[in-house]
Amino acid sequence: MMPRPWILVRWVMIAWLLQAANVLAQPAGWSHASEVAVFNPNASALSEQQLRLSIDTQSLIAAGTLRADAGDLRFGTDAAGSTLVPYWIAGGVNTTETEVWVRLPLLPANAVHRFFVFHGNAAAVDAGTTDVFDFDSEHENSATLQVDNGSPGGVTNSQRGFRFVPNEDLLLVALGKREPNGTTRTVTLFDVETQAKLEQMQVSGPAAMYSYTPLPAPRMLRAGHTYSLILFQGDSDGYYFGSSTQINPRITYLRMDYCNSCTADTFPQNFLNAIHYGYPDFLFRSAKQPPLPLRVLTTPLATSVAVAASANVVDYRQTVLVTASIDPLVGALGTIDVLVDDVTVCNDVPVIASTASCTVSAEPVGQREIRVRYNSGDPLILASEGVLTIQVDPTLPGVPRNPWALTEPGAAWIDVEPPENTGGLTIRGYFVYCTDGQYDFGALGATPPLRVAGLTDGTTYGCEVSARNNLGQGPATPIFLVTPPLNRIFIDGFELPPAG
Repeated sequence: MMPRPWILVRWVMIAWLLQAANVLAQPAGWSHASEVAVFNPNASALSEQQLRLSIDTQSLIAAGTLRADAGDLRFGTDAAGSTLVPYWIAGGVNTTETEVWVRLPLLPANAVHRFFVFHGNAAAVDAGTTDVFDFDSEHENSATLQVDNGSPGGVTNSQRGFRFVPNEDLLLVALGKREPNGTTRTVTLFDVETQAKLEQMQVSGPAAMYSYTPLPAPRMLRAGHTYSLILFQGDSDGYYFGSSTQINPRITYLRMDYCNSCTADTFPQNFLNAIHYGYPDFLFRSAKQPPLPLRVLTTPLATSVAVAASANVVDYRQTVLVTASIDPLVGALGTIDVLVDDVTVCNDVPVIASTASCTVSAEPVGQREIRVRYNSGDPLILASEGVLTIQVDPTLPGVPRNPWALTEPGAAWIDVEPPENTGGLTIRGYFVYCTDGQYDFGALGATPPLRVAGLTDGTTYGCEVSARNNLGQGPATPIFLVTPPLNRIFIDGFELPPAG
């Protein structure tokens, strides 16, 4: 059996939804209403989208909340049933897995959409319709795309047709033929695995033209299953034959099947490759195939958060862009909170296109845990969180601030405020460098002010100050000028006022 990539309901049992306590309103005449949720993970909204459900009608019928023929099933876009949507019961009723298709007018992108199921109305008239499925034209929805090459002739009392596999589930609605005599023909659909006759119809119509007879009850052709469609020739009938494998892209052509001196009920055992003989055909209806499969939510949708940083090893106080990606895609649903070592740094950041970002500052030094918490705001989408660890490395200290000087004969006291950025480490000391362009002077110390001695009174010096931590010495302040003045008198470190 081939996969069915266009929808991933996977025969979900939603009986628990249908048998839930009746807490919703419902259309007049109906006694039970329940909610169904489907998640559309696609980046675009889907319009007029088909959805397959599996319903335990057996339990509902046994409980007396659904008629024996399920003719009172209805589906609507709102709890009151003011807008009903088309549906089709494709499987047997009174089973634990009754296949039901609905057509929903709009499924928003990356979002959970809710619709409603109603049942319990003895007077309701069955409203099921194959209009749930798409039908473009007899040509576009025919198995062979109405292949018309080939020559007339052939063997009487024979079966001619083709073996095929549907690439997706298709609703068979009519059997058809094109043949050169214009006689009524028997067209049979066989199950290749069991060789059983699934459908057999008498199809009339003119020669050299495609004609079809509707099935009294449409049948689902299953993706990945092998079938054989056969046209029977009677005592005086012929058929077309030609080198062609023309087939609808929703179907895979396998080979031509045939038998001679057989009846319309004979399963053909012989075959040829790469040709069409007989030209039986069928019409089908189909469902749209979204790029990503839809999910019926019988339990809340689990999510996960992938956290990425613009850099995993960063310098102290560097900014880091943290990006969270939500899986599965949830579009504009919900928000994230970002915590660094359990301290919230971003709160209620909206999720847009399934991602959200926050800029954080890398401090203090060491390993930092960044935790992102996602909250959808929808009870059917579970909250989740992701964690990322980054390494914050120390750096050299920044530039000391606001330098100034107090002079005395032959010396200057240089003071500064500590740098705003310590590099993530303790400041271990300061260095003062002064020069008059010919001679250099300096001073080291753990804390300012620092005294620079050996200066000449009246001479102007350019000075700068830098700080150091355990990594080394950081950048210096801009150069500032210091001039020990002439004719100043100090006693015990205090300057006397000028005489007079």
